[in-house]
Amino acid sequence: MMNYKKKVFSLLLVFVMIFMFAACGDDTADYPVMEEVTLGNAETATGNGFSAQYDADKWVYDSTLGFAIYDKEVYESGNPEGKCANVNAIVSQAYDGPFTEKDMDTIVEQAGSLGIDGYEIGLKEMRMFKEEPVIYFESSITLTDDLLDLMIEQGALTEADIEALGGREAVIDGGSQTQMSVSAIIDGKIVIFTGTYNNETEKSAVLEAILGMIQTGKAS
Repeated sequence: MMNYKKKVFSLLLVFVMIFMFAACGDDTADYPVMEEVTLGNAETATGNGFSAQYDADKWVYDSTLGFAIYDKEVYESGNPEGKCANVNAIVSQAYDGPFTEKDMDTIVEQAGSLGIDGYEIGLKEMRMFKEEPVIYFESSITLTDDLLDLMIEQGALTEADIEALGGREAVIDGGSQTQMSVSAIIDGKIVIFTGTYNNETEKSAVLEAILGMIQTGKAS
């Protein structure tokens, strides 16, 4: 069975970002272009108001903690080290769009205002995908008491969930994770994709999976 702690990590950046979008003015600029991808053994997953395709030779879908896919080989081995690459998708608010640099800056400002220790945004930039601007982030995040309290307050976790993992000390001992996030507008809704990875090879695979889900995604 999938290591539950890893599933908690897969939700963290989504949890941080989902409260942060606010309509800002229109900007236009030339942004780096990300190319569309070709899915191999495409399967469709549906859950939590979202559906999309993924390559079933590389990933497995699991809806235990929302719409998420996990590295198939590691997942099926039981994720013994708790380091399974994954992608989580969540539908946020309705949004007219398109995204602008002001939207991206708003996210950074509001992330800082939450005062979450252990959360740090590294690379941030606007990119183009399918002729639409998307917001791209790379970040690192570490489980702390303050973050767990905030997640409980907002309903993302319960004390029972934490106890099922062996208590707070065991959860916090999980360390930090490196993640990327791509926010796209699909069917008039913001959809936030968060990928967790451990090395550059997994990073490339995670980004490819995210782009595939944006290409084929439907939000309701």
